[in-house]
Amino acid sequence: MLATASRVDAAEAGFSHFLPGMAGDIAIAQAPQPGFQVANRIWIQTGNVGAAVLQGLVGFDLDTTTVLDVVAGAYTFETDFTRGTYTIAAAIPFGHAALDATITGPMRSFRASEDSFHLSDIFLIPVQLNWGVADFSFKLGQAVIAPTGGYDLDEVVNLGRNYWSFDTVGAATWLSSKTGTEVSIAPGIMFNTRNQDTDYKTGTEFHLDFTINQFLGETFALGLRGYYYRQVTGDSGSGARLGDYESRSVGIGPGLFWNPKEFGGRLVFVGKWIHDLSAKYRFESDYITLGVAWKYHFNNQWTFHVRGEWLDIEIDEVEGSLTSGVAEISWFPFDNFGASLGYSVWDLNVSATEQSLTGKVVYKYDGPKLSLRARF
Repeated sequence: MLATASRVDAAEAGFSHFLPGMAGDIAIAQAPQPGFQVANRIWIQTGNVGAAVLQGLVGFDLDTTTVLDVVAGAYTFETDFTRGTYTIAAAIPFGHAALDATITGPMRSFRASEDSFHLSDIFLIPVQLNWGVADFSFKLGQAVIAPTGGYDLDEVVNLGRNYWSFDTVGAATWLSSKTGTEVSIAPGIMFNTRNQDTDYKTGTEFHLDFTINQFLGETFALGLRGYYYRQVTGDSGSGARLGDYESRSVGIGPGLFWNPKEFGGRLVFVGKWIHDLSAKYRFESDYITLGVAWKYHFNNQWTFHVRGEWLDIEIDEVEGSLTSGVAEISWFPFDNFGASLGYSVWDLNVSATEQSLTGKVVYKYDGPKLSLRARF
């Protein structure tokens, strides 16, 4: 997520929207249970690269540290879709990035440090399909990464990348019902638009995540996590002043999964550390991810109702009428709380002819209505 000025590495600034270690920790392709799930992950990257160009100056011995808090939500529908399940999801990352480098200018060299705390680019998943057959599961999804993060062309460090990305991801999982062994792979291809501010277009990126786990009990598993990343087309545009470099890297490390029995399968803890074995034209890094997820069980109660009212008012010298109507759909995901969306009409017309109070009140409204509901 960190972006800096052009440097001797590929993908603009040596980073991209692909975050190693974020694809999953266990059974990546397995279909989620119907309902809503929220998750929070801390993603940490520490890395270095030998040389870079920063705002027209040459930088050597660059070190970076990025810490992101990624808040995510997903909803899996109960209705079968093409004999599988359909899920939509979104993730909002925010956090802190820092860069430390030795800068060499025309007259002297000096050590410089910059940092930024800001929102990063939001991930949207409008389509995720999952299928399962015996011990095998499969997934196909499309992610859209929007340039919503903090970005300033005059700043050396940014948490936004200032361009759109479209990431098509597939996955396959084998989880043995006999031995508790799990193997997952998740290949993907990411297409990027141009950063209009720098006229830099990061090339198309191929990435592959994998997990290998062994359950040591019903709720606890240990294993390996890893990834492979490679640009399959070079960078382009006038901003790619160092050429059409194609970056690549590979990393591996340990991970764990814990689903405590006390919470009935709703609560999950995950953790991993991935170390880059090699990196070219990209920060050679260590990645640490810590996460927690909670599953909500919905009852999915929908109701529809139409209501109309008319009231005639006549008190002494005050008279008028009130007409109202509403048609709305209500959804109660929980037994006592829900929300409704409808269309409402109000027409109030009251007049008074007393000597001390003479006048007329007219109030009309018609339009959509969104409300929260409670029932006991």
